[in-house]
Amino acid sequence: MNQTCKVCGEPAAGFHFGAFTCEGCKSFFGRSYNNLPSISECKNNNECIINKKNRTSCKSCRLRKCLMVGMSKSGSRYGRRSNWFKIHCLLQEQQQQAEQQTERTKLGHPDLLLKLDKFTNNNTIVTNNNLVPSVQGYLNPTTPPEPIDTAALGRYAILGTCINPNILYFW
Repeated sequence: MNQTCKVCGEPAAGFHFGAFTCEGCKSFFGRSYNNLPSISECKNNNECIINKKNRTSCKSCRLRKCLMVGMSKSGSRYGRRSNWFKIHCLLQEQQQQAEQQTERTKLGHPDLLLKLDKFTNNNTIVTNNNLVPSVQGYLNPTTPPEPIDTAALGRYAILGTCINPNILYFW
């Protein structure tokens, strides 16, 4: 199991305060959470990037990131976590990543469809059933096709590569 610290990206030492973290971030959170007045405001407009190289440069942003990844005093539990728990958390995270990737694959290139709206200037419902035959007619003609707008054909070719037949696209 190769978990990384959810705060800084170093290898995680375990599950601390409700998140997988390294020893440094665990200790920082334990000290800082109990002593909030000692944390000075961020000088970089709360936009510091926290990673293993610069995690000590801004306490305010580091504490904010600790809280964002789910660390809390109520997440602290006595005793050690079993290997089953650690593996279960890792598998759950991998499953979520796989589901996100599958969703991206199903949708194709959604940003391409959003950009296409600038070309069409009208609202259209496009399905694979009504798009593919018209495009195939131009790509594999049985009779010479009538002159067409090549820009329109380019738009249809782009759509043909990224449309799922089971999804209606509205734009």
